[in-house]
Amino acid sequence: MAEEIKEEQQSEEKAWEPFDFKHKGAFKLSNKFKARFQEPIQGQNTIKADGLIVLAHYMGMWKMDTEIIQYPSQENNNTCIAKCTVGGYDWDPSENKIIRVEYTDFADASPTNCAGPVAKSFIRMASTRAQARALRRYTNIDMVCAEELTDDDMKIDFNAVSASNPTKMINQQQFVEMNNIVKSKHISQQQFYDILTKTFNVNNINMLTEDDSNKFIDILKTLIVPGTTETSK
Repeated sequence: MAEEIKEEQQSEEKAWEPFDFKHKGAFKLSNKFKARFQEPIQGQNTIKADGLIVLAHYMGMWKMDTEIIQYPSQENNNTCIAKCTVGGYDWDPSENKIIRVEYTDFADASPTNCAGPVAKSFIRMASTRAQARALRRYTNIDMVCAEELTDDDMKIDFNAVSASNPTKMINQQQFVEMNNIVKSKHISQQQFYDILTKTFNVNNINMLTEDDSNKFIDILKTLIVPGTTETSK
């Protein structure tokens, strides 16, 4: 046991040695980093934007410029588009030396592709998503960033939910039923989260119990007209 702990500690220390730009494949994310900055979504690991920023600083990032290139309006379906350029360092094999590099990427956000309360701050979300995309290019991380995902992309990590509370929390069958109702009745994302928040005072269905999930399903089933949050008497 002591040897395993020692090996893990040594692995943690090696993970944060000065970055080797010439051999980027040698870089490994430590278990401590993964515990803090990885997040399971739809059965796969994603990385948080804060984690990408930590890695970028570790690799010597010298700039991160973000600007809004399209402000939301009625003409563009209330969509904001942001651009981010990250400046850092990389290995140039042709010159056999470390050089300055820049990576640029774009991202959009609107009230319809941001979940719950975040929908009110979608301009900031466009900025965060653009930063995440540019940072992933620079850090060479192949995991998608959690903040890049729209609500339609995100599903519950049911393995994690079951492990923590297998009998009381929302289960996969309930989630699938909710999803089918939403699709068949054309319930908008905004309507969905309005009902969820007002009825259960939560903004994430992962936080619902099995009983609350059944109540929520009943509410969705009795929703009168698509485009409103009214329910039948």
